[in-house]
Amino acid sequence: MFTINFIIPKRIFLVCIVLTSNVIYASDSDPIHIGAATSVVNDVLTSTPAGDKKIRINDDLFFKQQILTKENSTLTITFRDSSTFSVAPQSVVVLHEFIFNPSEGVLEKSIKVLKGSFRYISGFPIKNSVTKIVTPFGTAGIRGSAVQGTISAKTGVIVNVASGDVLFETTDGKTLTIKEGNTLSVPTKDEICAVPVASTAPLMQNFVNVFEKTTNLPLTPEQILANAEANNMPAATQKEAYTFSRGIPVNPQSLQGKELPSSDTKVVGDPQQLLNKFMQDLRFKNKSQVDSATRDIVAAAVASGASTDKISQIATNAVVGAKGDYKVYVAATVINTLQQVKSDLVNEVAPKVQEALPADQLLILPSLVPNVVLPPFVPTKKTELDD
Repeated sequence: MFTINFIIPKRIFLVCIVLTSNVIYASDSDPIHIGAATSVVNDVLTSTPAGDKKIRINDDLFFKQQILTKENSTLTITFRDSSTFSVAPQSVVVLHEFIFNPSEGVLEKSIKVLKGSFRYISGFPIKNSVTKIVTPFGTAGIRGSAVQGTISAKTGVIVNVASGDVLFETTDGKTLTIKEGNTLSVPTKDEICAVPVASTAPLMQNFVNVFEKTTNLPLTPEQILANAEANNMPAATQKEAYTFSRGIPVNPQSLQGKELPSSDTKVVGDPQQLLNKFMQDLRFKNKSQVDSATRDIVAAAVASGASTDKISQIATNAVVGAKGDYKVYVAATVINTLQQVKSDLVNEVAPKVQEALPADQLLILPSLVPNVVLPPFVPTKKTELDD
């Protein structure tokens, strides 16, 4: 076993109880968990063949599982890639699809939000990952890191992008890209509108009021290792398990209940300045989450006995998947983590991490890993910046 700021066993066996979820499996294999409930406030339910059951803290969650939050109730899910998805009161969500293998560089997730409000913050960075939020008014394809929104039969869907960008496609095929810092509204199924700053600032304040009242618990060492085992399954195997699972249809009554009332929140001060602060706070949260995701997934791969080649591939995929000038910080997180958990891997993995960096960021790396003597680096191919 290894010591990684905590004592973790060499192997954790996944224990999945089908009756605790609303998913029926058509094969003999155990269901693959896709994440866990890391914050649960009051009454959060999932439909099962035996009736509705409460979701409790640290419960595993599965393909096509249906989530219903009651009044004054919230849920935060931490997926296996360490991304988080928070659900506001009086919401209905289906965790439709989740495929993640960090060594193969595959990340696909699809979440149906039929009603209510949500906040999504990305985790482990994967280039060309696919994340979709599907609503009755259209689909938001997320190519970014921090997105939140609200869905109502009366007002349509509103999507705010704090980091990255979102390609929104309405149900009749109209598309629009929402750039970082902007907010879009789809009041009907075939209309797309920009939301002015004066309206966005109160909306952002509402999101803060809902999503930042509770603490999202960090994953336990056991959960991190259980995630590593599931993440190590080939993406094709995970897709096959998804294919063989079917969820219980959403009860129409759950969509007809009380909706979260529109808030008349008034903001004090300049709306643009407040909006800038809200966005900055979310970007900071996202960068912190990317760092912790990279650290946890790399450390767990080492602790679970992954090969050096596989660890190198995970590390390289993280650097390549990171955005812009943040690549070097992800590279530093990888190297510092390896130095802490199994230092003899640094000489083998660090050159591959360095090779994944753009040339200008490569020069910054030594200052971010002050306790590590980096091996001499001789490029074997053009850096990403030169390509």
